[in-house]
Amino acid sequence: MRPVGTVKPGTGNAVWGMQFIWPIKAQYIVAYLDPGYTETIIARDARDYAWIMARTPRISDEPMRRMSSGSKRWATTSPS
Repeated sequence: MRPVGTVKPGTGNAVWGMQFIWPIKAQYIVAYLDPGYTETIIARDARDYAWIMARTPRISDEPMRRMSSGSKRWATTSPS
């Protein structure tokens, strides 16, 4: 499998379209990115999945609580 990713213009590289199997496409959003580029939340625009990612194998308790809380808020807000 060779997925194809494209950036949606005008989003500041925050919204990506991914196509894993033709003709199915999914949209992924950089919902959060910390100022040091060390932690991020990637979410689907459908608000059904989110991934918390870090550059280190472990995330300390406070950043994990903050990002978990942020992803829950993201999931319960209405898409614009």
